[in-house]
Amino acid sequence: MCFSRILNTKRSLYILALIIVPTYAWTSFFTYWNKKIAEYANKQHVYKTHRCVITYRASKGLFGWPTNVTQSIKPNIKSETLLSNLYEPFESFLRTAQSSLDIAVMIINVNTIYIEIIKARRRGVKIRVIFNFEHSQNCKDQIRALLIEGVQCQFFVSTSTQMESMMHQKYMIKDAHDSNNSYICVGSLNFTTTSVLSNYESIIFMSDHKVVQAFQNNFNDCWDTITMDNNGLINKTILCDAQF
Repeated sequence: MCFSRILNTKRSLYILALIIVPTYAWTSFFTYWNKKIAEYANKQHVYKTHRCVITYRASKGLFGWPTNVTQSIKPNIKSETLLSNLYEPFESFLRTAQSSLDIAVMIINVNTIYIEIIKARRRGVKIRVIFNFEHSQNCKDQIRALLIEGVQCQFFVSTSTQMESMMHQKYMIKDAHDSNNSYICVGSLNFTTTSVLSNYESIIFMSDHKVVQAFQNNFNDCWDTITMDNNGLINKTILCDAQF
């Protein structure tokens, strides 16, 4: 009788094991499989959003963003920030920076872009930004917030009060030292409300490392030259008076 009970117990345990082990194995497999599917989907998203051409058309929104290639993405008048969906390509680019960001632009007057730059800095990303001095006067608070966060900023100060020369570049370089994952965003557009809402503009996102390096060399040359100029007495005085 005792032997029979032991035998029945062993059989029960054996049957239970046959049920539990396959269930655990299948659960683990599907968990792993779903993880790999998510990773693949994310890689595809990164690939597509860093190899595309975006166009903006006056009052009609943007075209070409991989999340919605077949139709335009229009201003969402119901959202808290009316044009947030039109800034998505730039915010996505900034949000995925890993080690470095170099930005050369005449002006940024979009708060959400400043926020993404600050978030990137808080993730430990090294960031440098070159602004055109004359156009930066209306964004002092935002630029000071960048400086407080440790973002390095330089300002191109024209030698002419008529703005005969200016910082007119419009590009962002991301993770330039990573030959496998370096990217650039370059085009005709300033980071302003007018640009995305009222203008005809175009932006290219690229991952060709040679192109990225060419722009990186350009940025480094601009940065070094402007830094040297701003260390001079005249520019120092101008920037000090502007409280930069």
